[in-house]
Amino acid sequence: MNQRVLALCALALAVLFGCAKQSEVDNLQNQINELKSDKIASIDTQIASIRASIGSLETIDTELRGYITTLQQQK
Repeated sequence: MNQRVLALCALALAVLFGCAKQSEVDNLQNQINELKSDKIASIDTQIASIRASIGSLETIDTELRGYITTLQQQK
């Protein structure tokens, strides 16, 4: 009788800890997947923003060069 109780307790503990470990692994895998998707989306968003701002910066650069040329000619 005691051996059966011990065996059942051991089996119950094995199942309990086995499930806890698997749920922890699943949780960690979900966190990794979220981080990967966030990083990729964030990088794509940053690249799009940089590309959009390059045109504006080139326009401003051209205007500033024009102002500098005009100021240099006024000396």
